[in-house]
Amino acid sequence: MPKSIHLPKQPAKKLPINKFSSSLNVKSKRNTNPIKSTLFKSKKFNDISIYKIEKSRYYWCRVWMDKRYFFKSTKEEDSKLAEEFANQFFLDLITDNSRVTTSNKSKRQFNNVANATIEHLKIISPLNVTNYNGIINNSLIPRWGKKDIGSFEYKDITSFYTWLKDGAKNRLIKSNKGRYQGVIKPIASSTQRHYIQCIRHIFNYALEVGLIKYKPQFPTFKRGKVNEENVRDYFTKSEYQLLCKFLIGIYKDNDNIPKFRGYFLNEELHYTIRFLIGSFLRVSDLKVLKWKHIEVRENKIEKAKGKPCRYLYLTHPETKHHAYPVNTMFGCDRDIELLKQYRKTNKVNNKQYLNGDDYVFFPHINEKESTNDNPRDYARQILTGQFNMLIKLFKRKYPKYSNKNWVPYSLRHSAIMYRLVDSKGNIDLMTLARNCRTSFQQIDEFYGKFYYPEYKVENLQSFGDKP
Repeated sequence: MPKSIHLPKQPAKKLPINKFSSSLNVKSKRNTNPIKSTLFKSKKFNDISIYKIEKSRYYWCRVWMDKRYFFKSTKEEDSKLAEEFANQFFLDLITDNSRVTTSNKSKRQFNNVANATIEHLKIISPLNVTNYNGIINNSLIPRWGKKDIGSFEYKDITSFYTWLKDGAKNRLIKSNKGRYQGVIKPIASSTQRHYIQCIRHIFNYALEVGLIKYKPQFPTFKRGKVNEENVRDYFTKSEYQLLCKFLIGIYKDNDNIPKFRGYFLNEELHYTIRFLIGSFLRVSDLKVLKWKHIEVRENKIEKAKGKPCRYLYLTHPETKHHAYPVNTMFGCDRDIELLKQYRKTNKVNNKQYLNGDDYVFFPHINEKESTNDNPRDYARQILTGQFNMLIKLFKRKYPKYSNKNWVPYSLRHSAIMYRLVDSKGNIDLMTLARNCRTSFQQIDEFYGKFYYPEYKVENLQSFGDKP
């Protein structure tokens, strides 16, 4: 038999020492098997596990990052204190520049943080997601792209403020060829605030998840004065009546009814306009208004006088950070009844859409037609597009109104102006503001922009008696 060959024993190879582990006192995972009864996850970060081991009275933490585990003793016997230590350990791992790996760099890129912020806002503030998504994709990502979220400085934010204040002269718009090109397009003051709020959300999210240790300083944003050329006009009563008469003539001409994105300018648009005039609502409020939010009420004092006394009491969800109930004007209930009759005689997909959970206006908008995750946003786009088309046709027939800046929001302006002018000085502005889900300052600065003292000069001479 051949003699067996005995090879000399090779010396054990020394494992390379992780420089980062040494700097943060990260223990090796030897003898760190957790006791299952003590194992729990961090409430703040899902990648952290906290537990006890057999050979230590302290809690240990384990962090999964960059396709590997990091272990460390918390030196704490209390579970809450151990969780606080583990969270800080996790933040130190993320923000330490000596170990920024390729995968971690990707997480810290502005475009990825911004997209993660959108997913986060879908949970906590879904109403703002659509606006912020457009701002991020059309302006912020083309500007900052793959810039590290932790490398932002004060000068980066101030340069963006200057970009907004200058009317966004270098605004980046994507062309048909897929390239970004600069165009001159001014940005309204209200839109500028949305940009700033969006950026703050992104940095707040980055701070919350531990991608940065602090936010860059933001300069004070001062609102610019309202541009007189861009102020929304309201409808005088004669203009409003003429517009409704013009719309009736359009949809009664069965041979040539215009349509926007496949939806005709019909009776539903007419009843919607009348409802907005009588209810003080914004167009965006119609996205959330359902039949279960409407209650018909009567004013007993006006009923005793034999006057119109029925009105609607609206309790739709919070909009624009206001959730006060809304009381419509007398007679607004008739518009709702007319809409119900129209639905019964003009079914869509064999449905009347009159149940409590059905939306009152444009309930048949299909998710398949929507360009985003919320089909109600598409319903608002249809209403806005139909109204703008109506105004365009109206100005074509009546050229003397061509200089009027009428938009869907003008209906709300008109409703508030009618109350200011027709109330003969007896309206309580605080009550009006609460009922319109706005503030006194907004009425003074925007809605009452065209309310001049000479409209009711006799009120200036009143001493408590009825003018």
